[in-house]
Amino acid sequence: KAARLRMRELKRQKRNLIKLKSVSAATKDGTGVTLLANIALPDDLPDAHKAGAEGIGLFRTEFLFLNRSDLPSEAEQHEAYLRVIRSMKGKPVTIRTADLGGDKMPSREALESIGYDCSREVVNPALGQRAIRFSLGYPELFMTQIRAILRAASDADVRILIPMLSRVSEITIVSDCIKRAQEELKD
Repeated sequence: KAARLRMRELKRQKRNLIKLKSVSAATKDGTGVTLLANIALPDDLPDAHKAGAEGIGLFRTEFLFLNRSDLPSEAEQHEAYLRVIRSMKGKPVTIRTADLGGDKMPSREALESIGYDCSREVVNPALGQRAIRFSLGYPELFMTQIRAILRAASDADVRILIPMLSRVSEITIVSDCIKRAQEELKD
């Protein structure tokens, strides 16, 4: 009985929220607020559009790398990013480079294809090689993703978010990687 009441209440709240979809988001003092959707895969786009998203606040690209025996190619990543960008029709899109490592690891086969030693024991994966440290540890994986993002982002409002930067040296390395990818694409 309590569950039925709760479900009825949630449906009522959802109907009320749907009525607000076309209303501009603003604080009580009139300051405008941009509402952006977070997505894990391009398949999440219909929900973002249905909710009235004014862009993509975070595209969690690591999900392109999970639950498969291989790693996504540059062409495959490019197509996924392009699909999201085109779907947003000029609205801003923030693409986060793969936050791999810790609890989000590609398959054993995919890891072995980049030379990852699957036999080594990781004592504390949350503090180990993850996010940007994982990406920089496997530079071809990272460069492939950067090139795919840059190719898809030409003439679009796209931002690249690099997860878990913690040192100035990492910022310098990432900046150099992006510049190198730009040069490779120009060539």
